[in-house]
Amino acid sequence: MASIERNPWLQVPVGDYEAHMSAIGQSAALRDLFSRIYDERRPRRLAVLGCTTGSDLLRVDPAVTELAVGVDLNPGYLEIAKGRLTALAPRLHLVHGDVLHAELPPVLFDLVHAALLLEYVDPLSLFRRVYEWLSPEGACSVISQEPMAGVPAVSATEYQSLQILSGQMVLRKAEEIATLADQAGLNLVSRRAADLPSGKSLVLSSFEKVRPSRTEVREVRDSAGT
Repeated sequence: MASIERNPWLQVPVGDYEAHMSAIGQSAALRDLFSRIYDERRPRRLAVLGCTTGSDLLRVDPAVTELAVGVDLNPGYLEIAKGRLTALAPRLHLVHGDVLHAELPPVLFDLVHAALLLEYVDPLSLFRRVYEWLSPEGACSVISQEPMAGVPAVSATEYQSLQILSGQMVLRKAEEIATLADQAGLNLVSRRAADLPSGKSLVLSSFEKVRPSRTEVREVRDSAGT
């Protein structure tokens, strides 16, 4: 991943980012996938890595979650998130920095979530950090974009600033991500795929420190109609 000073995400205006994600139906799909894992886990302590402008954190129920941490390297995105998430104060803790180096509060988390982040960082290094952050019964959920022939990594929209990301992304199949997570001590327990109208496929993979008693991983495929 590029240093913070050179990172292409610092060159994507917040307005372009949000409009682009909405135009291709990706915002709605990401919210839905996060809502599913949040409702399933009901974390008392939550960390969202690469939280951007805080869309996922808007889903947090203050009656369930006592600490919600968001990490992002774009300070402008975090300012937007802070303004939108006033209902979470004082449960909210926003951290500016690279997820491979940022310091989180010294607690163990019930859920660590990262959406479309492994495309920009070294997955094994991140999974090793996540392992240390998780409580014994905690879960790590990641949303990844499947590499697909004929489908561009970054969809074409009128918001051209997003195209700077296309040369920076490394798309990995969900099976490869699961292998890397396993090397860090995290075991795949469920996988859910969501197909977007653009032809992209997003995969929500959930990992735990302890291997499940069942031998089969749950596989679900959704059709995202937004």
